[in-house]
Amino acid sequence: MLNVDMNQLEKAAKNFYTITGMLIVLYDSQRRILYAYPKNMCAFCSEVRKSKRLQKLCFQCDENGFNICDKTKKNFMYHCHMGLTEVISPICENGVIIGYMMFGQILDTNNPEKLKIHTKKMAKEHHLDYKLLENELARMKAADQQTILAAADMMEMCACYLWLKQIISVRKDSLVQHLEEYIEQELSENLSVKSICSHLNVSKSTLYKIAKQRYQMGISEYVLQKRIEKASQLLKEGNLTVSEVADRTGISDANYFIKVFKKMMGVTPKKYITAMFEKERKDV
Repeated sequence: MLNVDMNQLEKAAKNFYTITGMLIVLYDSQRRILYAYPKNMCAFCSEVRKSKRLQKLCFQCDENGFNICDKTKKNFMYHCHMGLTEVISPICENGVIIGYMMFGQILDTNNPEKLKIHTKKMAKEHHLDYKLLENELARMKAADQQTILAAADMMEMCACYLWLKQIISVRKDSLVQHLEEYIEQELSENLSVKSICSHLNVSKSTLYKIAKQRYQMGISEYVLQKRIEKASQLLKEGNLTVSEVADRTGISDANYFIKVFKKMMGVTPKKYITAMFEKERKDV
């Protein structure tokens, strides 16, 4: 969950475009578009995406770029399946990616003829309007390698600026609260890292970072700890069998539940119930 100053975000995007003439897109950590300038997709890409197969390849190129960015935390430059140059830069907060910036649809001046041949081939294979594509290539922003690398460095500085000025930031207190509430509500279900990330709208790296900072343990370990805490409460009440308690706390395998409970509590569930009964009897 992000705090986003949209006015400042738009200003940064427009300034980048004014200086470079390159399309700029900003994403959240879930890789959903926050803002793009210019807002409309160029005619070249719109025509290409009329083909479902080519549209799928567009998404795959971007996804691969994001994944590499996640691993390296650095700029990643690549050529899309149509041969256009694109660059992704991560926006990080304390080593955690909270968003991305991307510029693209750049015509690399190193080998424009090769790109035209490839475009003609794709147009023929996928029944696209080659004349339109050819005209759009002629109008497209062209840049040499040095200019593209300079723009990439500029975008990286812009990404740092967005975080430094808190134009994009994670709402930590709200996020932790929602995390704990969601886990508490869903303890009896099959909680997974994927489902938690989806519910909170955060990346896996953000979730792991929060768990480590807040609980000094991994998120899966924290969920398991909460399951055993809940199990302890249910066992104290004495209304359910061990198998029923295991099921109520999202651990369907009773044998595994007993093993984990003993490891964390020092005794088996049955001995825990006996100890609680003896304590209550003595208190009386």
